[in-house]
Order: sequence, then C-alpha cells, then structure tokens
Amino acid sequence: MTDAIYAGDAGYFKTCTCCGETKAAQRFSKERRWGDGFCSSCKDYKASSAREWAKKNPEQVSGRYMSLSPDRRADIQRKRLEKLLTTPGAIEKTRERARDYYAKNREKVLARMSSQEGREYSRIKMQEKMRDDAFRLHSNISRAIRASIKDKYRRPWETLVGYNLNELMTHIERQFLPGMTWENHGKGKGKWHIDHIVPRSSFGYDSAEHPDFAACWALANLRPLWSDENIRKHAKRLFLI
Repeated sequence: MTDAIYAGDAGYFKTCTCCGETKAAQRFSKERRWGDGFCSSCKDYKASSAREWAKKNPEQVSGRYMSLSPDRRADIQRKRLEKLLTTPGAIEKTRERARDYYAKNREKVLARMSSQEGREYSRIKMQEKMRDDAFRLHSNISRAIRASIKDKYRRPWETLVGYNLNELMTHIERQFLPGMTWENHGKGKGKWHIDHIVPRSSFGYDSAEHPDFAACWALANLRPLWSDENIRKHAKRLFLI
C-alpha cells in the first residue's frame, strides 16, 4: 500500500496499487481504514474494472439492478438521464452506440425483446424514465414535433428548434402560474399543458426547414396553460405537448 504524498501547493498525490499511476488524491475514494484516508486503488481503475465486469456478466448486472427498490432504480435513471440530456452530443452518441450494438447482436436483441422477461424489463424501465420530469418533457415535445411534420427526421429535436431542454424548461418555469409545478404537468384535471400562443394550425409548414416551423416552435410562442383553459379552445386550434 502506498501512502499519499504532500506536494505543497499542488496538494496530495497517491500512486494507485492497481494501475501504477500517480494521481491527485481526489482521484481516490476516501477510506478511513487506510492510514492516509484514501483507498489504495484509484477511481478510474475501479470504474474501468466495473465496466469490464459488467460486459462479461450482463445477467448478473440486470439481476442486481432489478433487485433494487423502485425508488432507487428511479433515482439511478434520473441521474443518468440528467447527464444524458444536459451533455452536448450525448444523445446522438448514445443512439450511435445503440445502432452499432443492434447491428452486431440483432438476433440476440430480438430474442431478448420478444421474451416475457424482456418485455417486463422494458416496461419497468420506461415507467422509471417517465417519472423524471425532464425525460417526460423531452419525450413529449419530441413526439409532438415529429407528429407535426410530415417528413421523418433522425436529428434530435433540439437541433430543429434551436434551443435545448434546459432552455425550454427555464422559459416555461418563468411563466408558471400559482400552483404550477413539473409534477402536475400533463393531461387531466388540475394539470397544465405547454400551449402554442399562436396555434400550430395557424402555420403552414410541412417540414422542419419551412420558415413557419421555427416561428411555431419558437420559445416566445410557448407558454404553460391550465388544462381546463386549454381544452376550452376550439379543437382545430388546440395543440398540446
């Protein structure tokens, strides 16, 4: 075991007993059992080892995850989604990895998805994701934009409208009326929708490249509106997210 070494203004450093690299003490988890207060192996090595183990033992990983409580699984999903939705390019990279994995393991993926356990796992995972406000809004607006244009696009909706999820949520939150929260966003009594101030039906776009598309989905044209008030609009002038 190697002890942490003090390097003046640079702080403490320690050599990992597993990878052999000397790194800042912050790269080691704290551990009271060791004399210097840090684990003998660095966080990077532990993370790399965990990933390798997970690749070789997918069944055990899935079993451990499903054995967690629903709240704990939802918390894990929330943290993953927050990182995914707020990191530039992360969604596209995730999709690319998924496409590559499917191309290499098509039969295995289809067999797993068609099994009863696979369907139940997918259902539970989606329920956990939909508990997250950011993911739910991301999914809803993505579906709404896709449904509003005739041509099928593969680009993330953020690249089509010119703003990201955080900017959208901040814009909507600034207009919250008393009683509005992300928890009561949705359809039904006591809920609120994201409303187009100038209704979508007033625009004549049929693709994301049409000038009317940008005007329709501009932040300035979006606001939160109570469900009851929104439903009172004429059906042809109603467009909900």
